[in-house]
Formats: sequence, structure tokens, C-alpha cells
Amino acid sequence: MAQDHEKFDTAMATWQEWQDAPWGRLRYTLAEANLMRHLDDGPGSGPLRILDLAGGDGGDTMRLAGRGRTAS
Repeated sequence: MAQDHEKFDTAMATWQEWQDAPWGRLRYTLAEANLMRHLDDGPGSGPLRILDLAGGDGGDTMRLAGRGRTAS
């Protein structure tokens, strides 16, 4: 069981380093810009609800919520 925790901790540290690296930040910046382009110019003018499938750290959801989107 302790070995599983060590593997998780190692993988988490590697992922966090990638996110903090310039290419990781660039990936998130580009993904957000692309998403906003489609959401802001998309059909209808009403509020949108965003479904977060819990595949990351919640950063995307937080940025969408900051733009007035509702997350589920």
C-alpha cells in the first residue's frame, strides 16, 4: 500500500512541475483561449452551464466560473 502512495506522490509532483513549466502554462492558456472563442461567439446569448468531468485540478472550471459560467 505504501508503494501505491509513493507512485501517486511521484506522479503528482511530475504533473505539477509540468503545469508550472512554460509549455504547461502555454497549453492551458491556448486551451482556454480556444474554448472562450467558441463559448463567447457560440449560438444563443443565454447563460451556459459547464460540466466538469474531474479530469484535472479544477483550474479550467475556476477560470470559466470567473467568466460567469456555471459549473456542474
